[in-house]
Amino acid sequence: MTKREPNAVEQKDGGPSDVLQRETPRESETKGSAAGFLTVSQLNRRVKELIDGESGLHDVLVLGEFSNLKPAASGHLYPTLKDGTSEIQCVIWAGTVNQLSISPREGMKVFVLGDVGVYEQKGRYQLYVTDVKRFGIGDLYAQLEALKIKLKEEGLFARKRPLPQFPEVIGLVTSDGGAAVRDMIRILGRRFPVARIVLVPVMVQGAEAAEDIASGVHELNNLRDPRPDVIIVGRGGGSIEDLWAFNQEVVARAIFASEIPIVSGIGHETDFTIADFVADLRAATPSEAAEKVVPDKENLLRVLTQSQAALVIETTELLGNLEQGLDEKIVLLNQAMEEGLEFRLNRINHIAELLASLNPRKVLTRGYAVVRRNEETVNSIALLHPGDDVEITVIDGRAEARIRRVTKHEVT
Repeated sequence: MTKREPNAVEQKDGGPSDVLQRETPRESETKGSAAGFLTVSQLNRRVKELIDGESGLHDVLVLGEFSNLKPAASGHLYPTLKDGTSEIQCVIWAGTVNQLSISPREGMKVFVLGDVGVYEQKGRYQLYVTDVKRFGIGDLYAQLEALKIKLKEEGLFARKRPLPQFPEVIGLVTSDGGAAVRDMIRILGRRFPVARIVLVPVMVQGAEAAEDIASGVHELNNLRDPRPDVIIVGRGGGSIEDLWAFNQEVVARAIFASEIPIVSGIGHETDFTIADFVADLRAATPSEAAEKVVPDKENLLRVLTQSQAALVIETTELLGNLEQGLDEKIVLLNQAMEEGLEFRLNRINHIAELLASLNPRKVLTRGYAVVRRNEETVNSIALLHPGDDVEITVIDGRAEARIRRVTKHEVT
């Protein structure tokens, strides 16, 4: 348990548990004042009493422009009200917010009704707002809208290039001292550690920030080794004044002139700047910008594993189908070969039988004989004459003979 100061008391009405109890100055404090000095508490108390007692500081109507209008966890608002040269801290209690005449917005120029008071613990005077009346759009927003219209008409918002799927080099144009750059580097390293990161540190706030940011974009475009595949331009959240550098025309034109696709990650999800409209892709935050420019290695591994499993199944099925088709073709080929072989064997047998039927010896078995004269086969009676010596061949031998008589028959 945190050790409390001696004058801290426990609240019993549901309020904060640790608050400083407002007590009447002790006797020692009074003596101290009489001795010629004041404690800090005494001084703040006297200033508060002076301001509380000044009627001209109650129900004052103040003209200014809201900024840094973000609710606290309690629901209270602590915006800044400012003009061209000065600003004052405001307090709008949570119970008052819903009772205001209008809902205050960032950059809104308004009349604020309230009481000037002192926050004793911090020694700070501030305006406790009781109501808000709209005066008109704030000067910053008017400038922003005019520039948006101009650049949109020129076509600077229309170009949206695709991002590389697997960037090898990622350029960062941001401050090197904020949480935003640490978050981006951490996310890029976790999601896609093979990518190289090239950081161009720039000012992201202040009068010279816009030129510095534009210069950073140009520098990365002129880089050749390593040349970035994609660039992130970003910074963490802040008021409209904090982000104003990203609403400058010089930044918009530098982004549009970039040969490398650019992702903007500026402020929080509800923040929009000119740079967001010109960029090829707008991310709600710097962290989201880092997530958008690289794939997640875990998802890649999961997809690769699933693809590998699917490929194995598909390959197995394909090989099975090929083997089955090959088996069927082998069967058909064997069948065709057998049928072809059988056809040829039958033909050979037929030819063999035909040849056998034409074999002279086959003829001789049926009682025929071959007659030769002077080694010339006699196939006509005209070749024989009485007295010719001939050779007669039968199935089982030869005989020599002499022609005694020749008789010719008509062949029918």
